Amino acid sequence: MKKKRLFTAITSAVLALTTVIGAATITANAAAAEKKTTSVKSISSKNWMKYLRDDIKLNEITIPGAHDAAMVHSSAVYPVSVFTLTQKYHIGTQTWTDKGFFRSDRKVSEEGLLERGVRYLDIRYGLIKGDRKHSDIKYASDRLKLVHGGFTAECKVSENSFGVSSYDYVNNEKLMQWLKTFLKENPSETVILDIASDDGDNNPTVESFVYDFYKQQAENPRAEYPEIYVGDHVPTLGEARGKLVIMTNINAGHYRNDMGIKGNGNRDFGVYKNGKYIGDWAFKTVTTMGDKARKTFGLSVKDDNKKYAIFKNNYWEDDSIWKSDKWQWVYNGLTDAGTFMNKEKSQGTNAFMLTFTSSNTYMGLEGPQRYAEWLIPKVTDHIKKNPNNFYGIVAMDFCDTDNGGKLNKTGLGADTSSRILFETNFARFGIANA
Repeated sequence: MKKKRLFTAITSAVLALTTVIGAATITANAAAAEKKTTSVKSISSKNWMKYLRDDIKLNEITIPGAHDAAMVHSSAVYPVSVFTLTQKYHIGTQTWTDKGFFRSDRKVSEEGLLERGVRYLDIRYGLIKGDRKHSDIKYASDRLKLVHGGFTAECKVSENSFGVSSYDYVNNEKLMQWLKTFLKENPSETVILDIASDDGDNNPTVESFVYDFYKQQAENPRAEYPEIYVGDHVPTLGEARGKLVIMTNINAGHYRNDMGIKGNGNRDFGVYKNGKYIGDWAFKTVTTMGDKARKTFGLSVKDDNKKYAIFKNNYWEDDSIWKSDKWQWVYNGLTDAGTFMNKEKSQGTNAFMLTFTSSNTYMGLEGPQRYAEWLIPKVTDHIKKNPNNFYGIVAMDFCDTDNGGKLNKTGLGADTSSRILFETNFARFGIANA
Protein backbone atom coordinates (compact mmCIF):
# COMPACT_ATOMS: atom_id res chain seq x y z
CA MET A 1 0.00 0.00 0.00
CA LYS A 2 2.83 2.40 0.87
CA LYS A 3 4.59 1.67 -2.45
CA LYS A 4 1.37 2.36 -4.33
CA ARG A 5 0.88 5.66 -2.49
CA LEU A 6 4.51 6.64 -3.14
CA PHE A 7 4.14 5.82 -6.85
CA THR A 8 0.91 7.83 -7.01
CA ALA A 9 2.57 10.82 -5.30
CA ILE A 10 5.57 10.71 -7.64
CA THR A 11 3.28 10.43 -10.67
CA SER A 12 1.23 13.42 -9.48
CA ALA A 13 4.35 15.47 -8.90
CA VAL A 14 5.68 14.64 -12.38
CA LEU A 15 2.35 15.56 -13.93
CA ALA A 16 2.26 18.84 -11.99
CA LEU A 17 5.81 19.68 -13.01
CA THR A 18 5.03 18.83 -16.63
CA THR A 19 1.99 21.09 -16.48
CA VAL A 20 4.08 23.97 -15.08
CA ILE A 21 6.81 23.46 -17.69
CA GLY A 22 4.20 23.23 -20.41
CA ALA A 23 2.49 26.42 -19.25
CA ALA A 24 5.82 28.21 -19.05
CA THR A 25 6.71 27.01 -22.57
CA ILE A 26 3.38 28.20 -23.92
CA THR A 27 3.86 31.55 -22.19
CA ALA A 28 7.40 31.88 -23.54
CA ASN A 29 6.29 30.90 -27.04
CA ALA A 30 3.43 33.39 -26.86
CA ALA A 31 5.83 36.14 -25.78
CA ALA A 32 8.20 35.21 -28.59
CA ALA A 33 5.36 35.22 -31.09
CA GLU A 34 4.19 38.59 -29.83
CA LYS A 35 7.69 40.01 -30.22
CA LYS A 36 7.96 38.69 -33.77
CA THR A 37 4.69 40.29 -34.75
CA THR A 38 5.72 43.68 -33.39
CA SER A 39 7.35 45.77 -36.08
CA VAL A 40 9.63 48.65 -35.19
CA LYS A 41 7.84 50.64 -37.89
CA SER A 42 4.56 50.22 -36.00
CA ILE A 43 5.96 52.05 -32.96
CA SER A 44 4.63 55.57 -32.69
CA SER A 45 7.07 58.46 -32.87
CA LYS A 46 5.12 60.03 -30.01
CA ASN A 47 6.19 57.47 -27.41
CA TRP A 48 9.20 55.58 -28.71
CA MET A 49 10.98 55.78 -25.33
CA LYS A 50 8.19 53.61 -23.92
CA TYR A 51 9.84 50.59 -25.56
CA LEU A 52 13.25 51.08 -23.89
CA ARG A 53 14.16 49.74 -20.46
CA ASP A 54 13.97 51.92 -17.36
CA ASP A 55 17.59 51.20 -16.40
CA ILE A 56 19.15 52.70 -19.56
CA LYS A 57 20.94 55.97 -18.84
CA LEU A 58 19.87 58.96 -20.88
CA ASN A 59 23.40 59.57 -22.19
CA GLU A 60 23.50 56.04 -23.64
CA ILE A 61 20.59 56.70 -25.99
CA THR A 62 20.80 58.09 -29.51
CA ILE A 63 18.51 61.12 -29.38
CA PRO A 64 17.21 63.19 -32.32
CA GLY A 65 17.36 66.91 -31.60
CA ALA A 66 16.22 70.23 -33.07
CA HIS A 67 18.62 73.13 -33.48
CA ASP A 68 16.85 76.48 -32.89
CA ALA A 69 13.57 74.80 -32.02
CA ALA A 70 10.35 76.80 -32.65
CA MET A 71 11.82 78.84 -35.51
CA VAL A 72 9.02 78.07 -37.95
CA HIS A 73 7.84 81.66 -38.28
CA SER A 74 9.71 84.71 -37.04
CA SER A 75 9.52 88.48 -36.79
CA ALA A 76 12.27 88.74 -39.42
CA VAL A 77 11.42 90.21 -42.82
CA TYR A 78 12.23 88.28 -46.01
CA PRO A 79 14.90 87.62 -47.18
CA VAL A 80 16.55 87.86 -43.75
CA SER A 81 14.06 85.30 -42.43
CA VAL A 82 15.61 82.51 -44.50
CA PHE A 83 18.49 82.52 -42.05
CA THR A 84 16.27 82.08 -39.00
CA LEU A 85 13.71 79.51 -40.14
CA THR A 86 15.25 76.17 -39.27
CA GLN A 87 12.20 74.01 -38.57
CA LYS A 88 9.10 72.97 -40.48
CA TYR A 89 7.10 72.28 -37.31
CA HIS A 90 6.69 73.95 -33.95
CA ILE A 91 7.75 72.17 -30.79
CA GLY A 92 4.35 70.76 -29.85
CA THR A 93 0.96 70.48 -31.50
CA GLN A 94 0.10 73.86 -33.01
CA THR A 95 -3.58 74.82 -33.28
CA TRP A 96 -5.02 77.83 -35.08
CA THR A 97 -8.42 79.05 -36.24
CA ASP A 98 -9.54 79.22 -39.85
CA LYS A 99 -11.83 82.21 -40.23
CA GLY A 100 -13.78 83.80 -43.05
CA PHE A 101 -16.79 83.63 -45.31
CA PHE A 102 -16.09 80.08 -46.46
CA ARG A 103 -14.85 78.72 -43.14
CA SER A 104 -16.88 78.40 -39.98
CA ASP A 105 -14.14 79.29 -37.49
CA ARG A 106 -12.87 75.73 -37.45
CA LYS A 107 -9.81 74.68 -35.47
CA VAL A 108 -6.85 73.33 -37.41
CA SER A 109 -4.07 71.35 -35.70
CA GLU A 110 -0.65 70.22 -36.83
CA GLU A 111 1.54 67.92 -34.75
CA GLY A 112 5.00 69.20 -33.89
CA LEU A 113 8.60 68.13 -33.36
CA LEU A 114 7.84 66.26 -30.13
CA GLU A 115 5.18 64.13 -31.80
CA ARG A 116 7.69 63.38 -34.55
CA GLY A 117 10.20 61.85 -32.14
CA VAL A 118 12.49 64.78 -31.31
CA ARG A 119 13.63 64.68 -27.65
CA TYR A 120 16.30 67.40 -27.52
CA LEU A 121 15.35 71.05 -27.99
CA ASP A 122 17.80 73.90 -28.50
CA ILE A 123 15.94 76.78 -26.77
CA ARG A 124 17.13 80.40 -27.13
CA TYR A 125 15.53 83.03 -24.91
CA GLY A 126 15.05 86.75 -25.25
CA LEU A 127 13.21 89.20 -23.01
CA ILE A 128 9.93 90.98 -23.56
CA LYS A 129 10.21 94.64 -22.54
CA GLY A 130 9.11 95.60 -19.05
CA ASP A 131 10.06 95.87 -15.41
CA ARG A 132 13.23 94.08 -14.30
CA LYS A 133 11.79 93.18 -10.92
CA HIS A 134 11.23 89.47 -10.32
CA SER A 135 8.04 88.81 -8.39
CA ASP A 136 7.05 85.19 -8.94
CA ILE A 137 7.50 82.30 -11.35
CA LYS A 138 4.59 83.39 -13.53
CA TYR A 139 6.09 86.85 -13.96
CA ALA A 140 9.49 85.44 -14.87
CA SER A 141 7.87 83.15 -17.44
CA ASP A 142 5.71 85.90 -18.99
CA ARG A 143 8.81 88.02 -19.64
CA LEU A 144 10.60 85.33 -21.69
CA LYS A 145 10.19 84.70 -25.41
CA LEU A 146 11.89 82.30 -27.83
CA VAL A 147 14.33 83.93 -30.24
CA HIS A 148 17.07 83.38 -32.79
CA GLY A 149 19.53 86.23 -32.57
CA GLY A 150 17.48 89.40 -32.84
CA PHE A 151 14.40 87.65 -34.28
CA THR A 152 11.44 86.37 -32.29
CA ALA A 153 9.78 83.00 -32.91
CA GLU A 154 6.08 83.30 -33.74
CA CYS A 155 3.16 80.89 -33.93
CA LYS A 156 0.06 81.12 -36.10
CA VAL A 157 -3.17 81.96 -34.25
CA SER A 158 -5.57 82.38 -37.19
CA GLU A 159 -5.90 82.39 -40.95
CA ASN A 160 -8.60 84.18 -42.93
CA SER A 161 -10.42 83.21 -46.13
CA PHE A 162 -7.77 84.86 -48.26
CA GLY A 163 -4.96 82.86 -46.63
CA VAL A 164 -3.63 85.78 -44.60
CA SER A 165 -2.30 84.55 -41.25
CA SER A 166 -2.04 86.27 -37.88
CA TYR A 167 0.81 85.45 -35.53
CA ASP A 168 1.77 85.84 -31.88
CA TYR A 169 5.05 85.50 -29.99
CA VAL A 170 6.17 82.07 -28.85
CA ASN A 171 6.76 82.98 -25.23
CA ASN A 172 7.82 80.69 -22.41
CA GLU A 173 4.21 80.09 -21.39
CA LYS A 174 3.51 78.67 -24.86
CA LEU A 175 6.61 76.50 -24.68
CA MET A 176 5.61 75.14 -21.27
CA GLN A 177 2.08 74.48 -22.52
CA TRP A 178 3.43 72.37 -25.40
CA LEU A 179 5.80 70.48 -23.10
CA LYS A 180 3.23 69.91 -20.35
CA THR A 181 0.58 68.64 -22.79
CA PHE A 182 3.02 66.31 -24.52
CA LEU A 183 4.46 64.79 -21.33
CA LYS A 184 1.02 64.40 -19.78
CA GLU A 185 -0.21 62.51 -22.85
CA ASN A 186 3.06 60.55 -23.17
CA PRO A 187 4.36 59.95 -19.61
CA SER A 188 6.92 57.41 -20.86
CA GLU A 189 8.92 60.17 -22.58
CA THR A 190 11.42 62.78 -21.44
CA VAL A 191 12.58 65.98 -23.13
CA ILE A 192 16.06 67.50 -22.87
CA LEU A 193 16.06 71.31 -22.95
CA ASP A 194 19.33 73.07 -23.77
CA ILE A 195 18.50 76.60 -22.57
CA ALA A 196 20.49 79.73 -23.37
CA SER A 197 20.09 83.46 -23.93
CA ASP A 198 20.36 84.84 -27.44
CA ASP A 199 19.22 88.45 -27.33
CA GLY A 200 22.20 90.74 -27.85
CA ASP A 201 23.03 93.23 -25.10
CA ASN A 202 20.20 92.01 -22.86
CA ASN A 203 21.89 88.67 -22.18
CA PRO A 204 22.64 89.29 -18.48
CA THR A 205 19.01 90.26 -17.81
CA VAL A 206 17.69 87.42 -19.96
CA GLU A 207 19.83 84.91 -18.10
CA SER A 208 18.59 86.29 -14.79
CA PHE A 209 14.96 85.65 -15.75
CA VAL A 210 15.70 82.24 -17.28
CA TYR A 211 17.54 81.16 -14.14
CA ASP A 212 14.75 82.47 -11.93
CA PHE A 213 12.01 80.55 -13.75
CA TYR A 214 13.75 77.16 -13.83
CA LYS A 215 15.16 77.45 -10.31
CA GLN A 216 11.69 78.16 -8.89
CA GLN A 217 10.06 75.36 -10.84
CA ALA A 218 12.73 72.87 -9.74
CA GLU A 219 12.45 73.76 -6.05
CA ASN A 220 8.69 74.30 -5.79
CA PRO A 221 7.06 72.68 -8.84
CA ARG A 222 3.82 74.18 -10.09
CA ALA A 223 1.31 71.81 -11.67
CA GLU A 224 0.80 73.98 -14.77
CA TYR A 225 4.47 73.50 -15.76
CA PRO A 226 6.41 70.27 -16.46
CA GLU A 227 8.41 68.72 -13.63
CA ILE A 228 12.18 69.17 -13.80
CA TYR A 229 14.63 66.36 -13.05
CA VAL A 230 16.79 67.14 -10.03
CA GLY A 231 19.82 64.99 -9.22
CA ASP A 232 23.56 64.55 -9.08
CA HIS A 233 23.89 62.19 -12.03
CA VAL A 234 22.66 61.73 -15.58
CA PRO A 235 19.28 60.06 -15.01
CA THR A 236 18.11 56.71 -16.22
CA LEU A 237 15.04 56.67 -18.41
CA GLY A 238 13.05 55.49 -15.41
CA GLU A 239 14.10 58.57 -13.45
CA ALA A 240 13.53 60.99 -16.33
CA ARG A 241 10.19 59.81 -17.71
CA GLY A 242 7.54 62.52 -17.68
CA LYS A 243 10.12 65.20 -16.80
CA LEU A 244 12.38 67.80 -18.37
CA VAL A 245 16.15 67.34 -18.19
CA ILE A 246 17.88 70.72 -18.35
CA MET A 247 21.24 71.63 -19.87
CA THR A 248 22.46 75.21 -19.74
CA ASN A 249 25.44 77.51 -20.13
CA ILE A 250 23.75 80.51 -18.49
CA ASN A 251 25.67 82.42 -15.83
CA ALA A 252 23.90 82.19 -12.49
CA GLY A 253 25.90 85.20 -11.34
CA HIS A 254 23.67 87.45 -13.45
CA TYR A 255 20.69 86.36 -11.33
CA ARG A 256 22.56 86.97 -8.08
CA ASN A 257 23.62 90.43 -9.24
CA ASP A 258 20.13 91.25 -10.46
CA MET A 259 18.57 90.19 -7.18
CA GLY A 260 21.31 91.53 -4.89
CA ILE A 261 22.15 88.06 -3.57
CA LYS A 262 25.61 87.37 -2.18
CA GLY A 263 27.24 84.02 -2.79
CA ASN A 264 30.26 82.30 -4.27
CA GLY A 265 28.32 80.16 -6.69
CA ASN A 266 29.66 76.79 -5.57
CA ARG A 267 26.27 75.26 -6.18
CA ASP A 268 24.73 77.71 -8.61
CA PHE A 269 22.17 75.22 -9.86
CA GLY A 270 21.50 73.57 -6.52
CA VAL A 271 18.03 72.68 -5.26
CA TYR A 272 17.39 72.80 -1.52
CA LYS A 273 14.59 71.21 0.47
CA ASN A 274 14.32 72.17 4.13
CA GLY A 275 17.76 73.73 3.90
CA LYS A 276 19.35 70.52 2.56
CA TYR A 277 20.97 70.25 -0.87
CA ILE A 278 19.29 67.47 -2.89
CA GLY A 279 20.87 67.91 -6.32
CA ASP A 280 21.18 70.26 -9.28
CA TRP A 281 18.38 71.31 -11.61
CA ALA A 282 20.68 71.67 -14.63
CA PHE A 283 23.76 70.15 -16.19
CA LYS A 284 26.40 72.76 -17.01
CA THR A 285 27.53 72.78 -20.63
CA VAL A 286 31.19 72.72 -21.53
CA THR A 287 31.86 74.03 -25.02
CA THR A 288 34.71 72.34 -26.89
CA MET A 289 36.23 73.73 -30.07
CA GLY A 290 37.15 71.76 -33.16
CA ASP A 291 39.92 72.97 -35.44
CA LYS A 292 38.51 73.49 -38.95
CA ALA A 293 41.87 72.91 -40.63
CA ARG A 294 42.45 69.60 -38.87
CA LYS A 295 38.77 68.59 -39.09
CA THR A 296 38.90 67.35 -35.53
CA PHE A 297 36.52 67.20 -32.61
CA GLY A 298 37.74 68.55 -29.28
CA LEU A 299 37.21 66.60 -26.07
CA SER A 300 38.98 68.91 -23.65
CA VAL A 301 37.01 69.64 -20.50
CA LYS A 302 37.17 73.10 -18.96
CA ASP A 303 34.94 72.26 -16.01
CA ASP A 304 37.06 71.02 -13.11
CA ASN A 305 34.00 69.33 -11.65
CA LYS A 306 33.37 66.85 -14.47
CA LYS A 307 30.23 65.69 -12.75
CA TYR A 308 28.13 68.09 -14.81
CA ALA A 309 30.16 68.23 -18.02
CA ILE A 310 28.46 68.28 -21.39
CA PHE A 311 30.77 67.60 -24.30
CA LYS A 312 29.48 69.58 -27.25
CA ASN A 313 30.49 69.57 -30.89
CA ASN A 314 30.39 73.32 -31.38
CA TYR A 315 28.01 74.79 -33.93
CA TRP A 316 29.95 76.03 -36.93
CA GLU A 317 28.29 78.57 -39.21
CA ASP A 318 29.02 77.00 -42.54
CA ASP A 319 28.36 77.75 -46.20
CA SER A 320 28.74 75.97 -49.50
CA ILE A 321 32.46 76.76 -49.73
CA TRP A 322 33.16 74.62 -46.67
CA LYS A 323 30.47 72.01 -47.33
CA SER A 324 32.79 69.00 -47.44
CA ASP A 325 34.66 70.21 -44.37
CA LYS A 326 31.41 70.48 -42.44
CA TRP A 327 30.47 66.87 -43.19
CA GLN A 328 33.95 65.70 -42.15
CA TRP A 329 33.59 67.65 -38.90
CA VAL A 330 30.16 66.17 -38.19
CA TYR A 331 31.43 62.70 -39.09
CA ASN A 332 34.30 63.01 -36.62
CA GLY A 333 31.91 64.28 -33.96
CA LEU A 334 29.63 61.26 -34.40
CA THR A 335 32.60 58.89 -34.37
CA ASP A 336 34.19 60.46 -31.29
CA ALA A 337 30.86 60.30 -29.46
CA GLY A 338 30.94 56.52 -29.68
CA THR A 339 34.64 56.25 -28.87
CA PHE A 340 34.34 58.44 -25.80
CA MET A 341 31.22 56.80 -24.39
CA ASN A 342 32.48 53.27 -24.93
CA LYS A 343 35.64 54.20 -23.04
CA GLU A 344 33.89 56.02 -20.21
CA LYS A 345 30.73 53.95 -19.80
CA SER A 346 32.32 51.54 -17.31
CA GLN A 347 33.29 54.54 -15.15
CA GLY A 348 29.71 55.80 -14.87
CA THR A 349 30.36 59.02 -16.78
CA ASN A 350 27.99 61.94 -16.39
CA ALA A 351 28.87 63.44 -19.76
CA PHE A 352 26.50 63.89 -22.68
CA MET A 353 27.73 63.87 -26.26
CA LEU A 354 26.07 66.45 -28.50
CA THR A 355 26.71 67.03 -32.20
CA PHE A 356 25.23 69.95 -34.16
CA THR A 357 24.72 69.23 -37.86
CA SER A 358 23.13 72.64 -38.50
CA SER A 359 24.33 75.58 -40.55
CA ASN A 360 23.23 79.11 -41.31
CA THR A 361 23.60 79.45 -45.06
CA TYR A 362 23.83 77.45 -48.24
CA MET A 363 24.40 79.05 -51.65
CA GLY A 364 23.26 82.60 -51.09
CA LEU A 365 19.80 83.20 -49.66
CA GLU A 366 18.40 79.68 -49.74
CA GLY A 367 18.96 79.17 -46.03
CA PRO A 368 19.28 76.15 -43.73
CA GLN A 369 16.69 73.98 -45.52
CA ARG A 370 18.81 73.42 -48.62
CA TYR A 371 21.82 72.72 -46.45
CA ALA A 372 19.83 70.18 -44.40
CA GLU A 373 18.67 68.48 -47.60
CA TRP A 374 22.32 67.97 -48.52
CA LEU A 375 23.80 67.09 -45.13
CA ILE A 376 21.11 65.07 -43.31
CA PRO A 377 21.12 62.17 -45.80
CA LYS A 378 24.86 61.82 -45.17
CA VAL A 379 24.25 61.71 -41.41
CA THR A 380 21.35 59.26 -41.58
CA ASP A 381 23.05 57.03 -44.15
CA HIS A 382 26.11 56.78 -41.91
CA ILE A 383 23.97 55.90 -38.90
CA LYS A 384 21.86 53.36 -40.82
CA LYS A 385 25.03 51.58 -41.89
CA ASN A 386 26.40 51.56 -38.33
CA PRO A 387 23.27 51.18 -36.14
CA ASN A 388 25.03 49.66 -33.14
CA ASN A 389 27.32 52.62 -32.51
CA PHE A 390 26.63 55.33 -29.94
CA TYR A 391 25.79 58.78 -31.31
CA GLY A 392 24.38 60.71 -28.35
CA ILE A 393 22.32 63.78 -29.20
CA VAL A 394 22.26 64.81 -32.87
CA ALA A 395 20.84 68.33 -33.31
CA MET A 396 19.49 69.06 -36.78
CA ASP A 397 17.71 71.66 -38.86
CA PHE A 398 14.50 70.37 -40.47
CA CYS A 399 14.33 67.11 -38.53
CA ASP A 400 11.71 65.70 -40.90
CA THR A 401 14.14 65.55 -43.84
CA ASP A 402 14.15 61.99 -45.17
CA ASN A 403 17.07 59.86 -46.24
CA GLY A 404 16.68 61.11 -49.79
CA GLY A 405 17.08 64.74 -48.81
CA LYS A 406 13.44 65.78 -49.08
CA LEU A 407 11.12 67.19 -46.44
CA ASN A 408 8.59 64.57 -45.35
CA LYS A 409 5.06 65.30 -46.53
CA THR A 410 3.42 62.03 -45.53
CA GLY A 411 3.06 62.60 -41.79
CA LEU A 412 4.29 60.41 -38.93
CA GLY A 413 5.95 57.06 -39.40
CA ALA A 414 7.94 57.87 -42.54
CA ASP A 415 11.69 57.27 -42.84
CA THR A 416 12.69 60.71 -41.58
CA SER A 417 15.97 61.65 -39.93
CA SER A 418 14.48 61.81 -36.43
CA ARG A 419 12.93 58.37 -36.83
CA ILE A 420 16.10 56.82 -38.27
CA LEU A 421 17.97 58.11 -35.22
CA PHE A 422 15.70 56.79 -32.49
CA GLU A 423 15.18 53.44 -34.20
CA THR A 424 18.89 52.68 -33.77
CA ASN A 425 18.20 52.31 -30.05
CA PHE A 426 15.94 49.31 -30.59
CA ALA A 427 18.71 47.33 -32.27
CA ARG A 428 21.10 48.01 -29.39
CA PHE A 429 18.74 47.69 -26.43
CA GLY A 430 15.87 45.53 -27.69
CA ILE A 431 12.20 46.32 -27.46
CA ALA A 432 10.61 45.99 -23.99
CA ASN A 433 7.05 44.69 -23.56
CA ALA A 434 6.72 43.79 -27.21
